[in-house]
Amino acid sequence: MNETQCELPPPAATDLCQSQNPAVPSIAPGHLQAIAHLHGLATAPLATARILELHGPNGTALITYAFAHSSARIVSVANPDGQRVEGASMLDQVRPSNLERRTAALNEIGQDLGLFDYILCSCSFDQATPETQRHILRICAENLEPHGIACIGHNTPLQAVEHLRPQLADHQLDYVAHTPARKAPPHAYPTAVSDALPPETGGTVNQLVGTPTNITLLHRDSPLHQPRAKISSSALAEMHFGMWVSLKNPTTDAPSANEHYTSSTGGLLVSDGPVTTQVIEALRQVWPAPVRFPQLVARIRKYMPRRGGESLASSIKRSLRFLMESGMLKFHLEPPGYVELSRNANKPRLLPALAHALAANEWRAISVGVPNLWHDMATLPTDPVTLTIAPHLNGTTTIPQLRSLVRVALSNGDIPLPRGFPTTGRYNLNGLALQLLMPALQSLRQRGLLL
Repeated sequence: MNETQCELPPPAATDLCQSQNPAVPSIAPGHLQAIAHLHGLATAPLATARILELHGPNGTALITYAFAHSSARIVSVANPDGQRVEGASMLDQVRPSNLERRTAALNEIGQDLGLFDYILCSCSFDQATPETQRHILRICAENLEPHGIACIGHNTPLQAVEHLRPQLADHQLDYVAHTPARKAPPHAYPTAVSDALPPETGGTVNQLVGTPTNITLLHRDSPLHQPRAKISSSALAEMHFGMWVSLKNPTTDAPSANEHYTSSTGGLLVSDGPVTTQVIEALRQVWPAPVRFPQLVARIRKYMPRRGGESLASSIKRSLRFLMESGMLKFHLEPPGYVELSRNANKPRLLPALAHALAANEWRAISVGVPNLWHDMATLPTDPVTLTIAPHLNGTTTIPQLRSLVRVALSNGDIPLPRGFPTTGRYNLNGLALQLLMPALQSLRQRGLLL
């Protein structure tokens, strides 16, 4: 290959490889497992996986994962020269027994640390010094299980990985590049994507502004791994999907074919097509619960009964691929752990990581947020109603009991009465308490903080 074709813009090289982002959804173990499956790579189940985090945010990004998978083993190795990440103090008081924290330079990490199913490196790999890159590749070669995969950073340009082919070969490693944004420039983040869907989808998505992310997975170059060059349509149908978006201008009318949506990170999505709109609606209405492909087809068929079974399924897959390119569609091979509201509505429970942080009075860490089960960082609202009920969201306190707690707080003045509410005479505090309670619970649910 002509060397000039691989030439990269000169980055600000650094020996530090310490991510300051508490959680990056695109390199969550569940997301990486899904990407690997889409490209034909077998991976270890999340429940018993062994995960190595290289110079990440002190383990805070994986604390929710650790609580959710008690049989998994996580080793988070911090950079001794890196800055302390906001929220890391949570692990000082709230640490799952299966999450181990260490401090070591990359050149100090060797085979004695053991083998891992997933190695996560969330730093900017292409902006690290050649020495740092060599250490990361060596660790991947020495510490990966035969079926393991390693993520060497998110949004690493494909040219940078191509440039490393000789080094990968030396370590008997190969790679799979997942580049969802077909029209996005390599360094665009966030990226504006405008594209036309095939006619079978029923229309186009006029504008998508999300965070489509390039993911590079390293794996051993062996017969155990036979990756596909393209995403498998059948593998796509095995995923669990989620979408955290809201109507930009909510109305009482049914969503239109060109409905406007906003994502949790401020991205804009303008849908112009009935199939894509129905996919978005089916996912957002049950968020954060995941929806499997057969369920998605069944839900949409109710609103589009004239569509044939195969035709509708194909159209939905095309819409899912396009939404995947937008960066707004979440997809895991294994269910992330949420269930639909009807199954746990009466006794809500906070994510264990957040519940433990509350019990430890780790308010600085709580203000930074905790990863939810989709690996999005989510913060606890600090309104009086939420702060009143949060310590009691343990899976045993019922909605009537929570309403009573809010009513008592209203009576004591801990929760201020809404403007215009009568302060004299007889009035129904039970009704008011319920009116305040339900939106607070819905807000927690939307953030993925309730199980």
